[in-house]
Amino acid sequence: MFDALGLTCMICWCMMLFCPLHADLQCMGSGTQESPISNLTLNRRRMELSWQSSKNFSSYKCTMAANLKHREMKVKNKSCRFEVEDSVPLYRGAVFTVTVPKTNISKICPFFPEGINGSAIENFSCVIYDISLMNCTWHAGRNAPGDTQYFLYWQNSRNDDQTECELYMKDENDRNMGCKFQNVTIKDKTTYFLVNGSHKAFLIQFYDNYTKLYTIGK
Repeated sequence: MFDALGLTCMICWCMMLFCPLHADLQCMGSGTQESPISNLTLNRRRMELSWQSSKNFSSYKCTMAANLKHREMKVKNKSCRFEVEDSVPLYRGAVFTVTVPKTNISKICPFFPEGINGSAIENFSCVIYDISLMNCTWHAGRNAPGDTQYFLYWQNSRNDDQTECELYMKDENDRNMGCKFQNVTIKDKTTYFLVNGSHKAFLIQFYDNYTKLYTIGK
């Protein structure tokens, strides 16, 4: 169990942008022998998977499976970065796999979001109007404590900085239930949205979503 100070530090950290930036993966090898592939790390902000290997291989194959979608790529170094356009939301969990082609060597790593099940936001939607204004709204998670607070971030493209909501819309309990953005530049690129939850005593699951801004509101 966490002591009070440790829990407080965790909650403060989780209020920061894209918490956790590096998520621990619950990894398993394959076959009867220990896999030479080890120490897989996922940088969720960059969608980059990295690892170590006790043997030198000429290539590796990375696979990401989440929300009934499947992405894979072949690399020569010990990391792979999934493009934003190829990325899928992780809030429901995912499975990352690194394999060595033409061998039975692999490392399988499920990703499970931490926090109370059903505490992530629901019914997330965004609408662009008057060309440069955008409103996003959501509902509190059905199992989230009543004093849970939510924070919205978005990234318009891979080269843009991450931006927190400029003006939150609140409910009668002073919870953030929406956001108003001004001076939005619409790009024909995949945009990433993240809503983190914060609570004084519990971990709240995050929600994320990839979409194309020019399709919102149509």
